[in-house]
Amino acid sequence: LYILTTPQAQRDMERLRRLMSQLAEEELPPEERDEAMLQIEDLKIKLREFCLSLRSADLQEYEQGNIIEEFGFIRYISFQDQQDFAYHPHTGFLESPKREISKALIF
Repeated sequence: LYILTTPQAQRDMERLRRLMSQLAEEELPPEERDEAMLQIEDLKIKLREFCLSLRSADLQEYEQGNIIEEFGFIRYISFQDQQDFAYHPHTGFLESPKREISKALIF
């Protein structure tokens, strides 16, 4: 699970999502495809410092509250949501959210 603790990490994750979607949805010329794949690998390296290995039991409240975002094989908590619920700069990931997570779905 990636915990995006900086605005730059959020931008990198958004860029990663766009590039991966582009690769999945479009037929790109080989050189553009190769460039996109290089950028994806670079972004994965940059984001590695924000990745935590956690037990699924530790994520239950976040999953029920739709705080964890997913695409492909990547799961993350956005910069805003980590500030509001999931992370403290001195203690790290919080098994119990800082405040109650609304169970309402927003469409």
